[in-house]
Amino acid sequence: MTTEPSPEEQFLSLLVRLRQQLILAHWHRNIIKYVSNLSSDYSFELDQLPYFFRLTFHANVFSTLVRLHTFFDRSNNLSMHSFFDFVEKNITIMSDEAYCNRLRLKGTDAEQLQRLLKERLQITNELVQEHKAKIFGLPSKNLTIWRNNLLAHVNLNAVLEQKDYGKKYPINWTEIDTIFEELFHILNLYSIAYDASGFSWGSEHDYEIKYILETLRDEHKRRLKNMQE
Repeated sequence: MTTEPSPEEQFLSLLVRLRQQLILAHWHRNIIKYVSNLSSDYSFELDQLPYFFRLTFHANVFSTLVRLHTFFDRSNNLSMHSFFDFVEKNITIMSDEAYCNRLRLKGTDAEQLQRLLKERLQITNELVQEHKAKIFGLPSKNLTIWRNNLLAHVNLNAVLEQKDYGKKYPINWTEIDTIFEELFHILNLYSIAYDASGFSWGSEHDYEIKYILETLRDEHKRRLKNMQE
C-alpha cells in the first residue's frame, strides 16, 4: 500500500522541481548572452556555419521563453500558481514549530537554532498574498506573446530564410531578466524560511561554443598559412 507523501515532502518536491526548472531556463538564457557577446569577436567564424549557430541561438531563446512561461501557466501543475496555492493550504508547515523540528532533525544545535529563528522571515497567508501580487504583477503576458511568436517562426524554413524575427518580434531581455531575478528571490526566500537552505544559480560555465569557434579560427589560419607558403 502506497503512503501519501506528507505536506512537507510535497512542498519540498514542488520547490525543488521549480528551482531546477528556473536554473535550467537561466542556463539557456546564459547561452544567449554568451553567444551574443561572442558575435563581435568571432563574426567571421560565426559566418562559416550560419545555420548551425542560428539554430543554436533560436533554440536557446525558445527554451528560455517556454520554461519561464510555465511559471505563470495556471494549467501547469508546476507553476507559481500551484506553489502559492499549496503554501496557503498548508501554511502550518511554515510555522516556527515546524521549522525548528526540521532543523533539529538536521542536527542544528540550540544556540544556532535560536539565531536562525530570530533571523527567519515569518511566512503567513498575508505575506503569501503580497508575494503573489508581486510575481503575477510581472510582465508575464509579454512572455506569452514572445513565446507564441517564436513558436510560430522557429522552424527550418525560417532559419534557412535567414530572417531576423528578433527585430520583427523584439524580446525585451531586461524584462526577462527581471522575471528571473524575482522568481529566484521568491523561491530562495521560501527555501530559507522552510529549512534555512538557500540555493544559487551555480558556477559560470565556459560553453563549448567558444571551442568550436576557436577550432574554426585555427583552421582558417592554417589554410591561410598553407596558401602563403
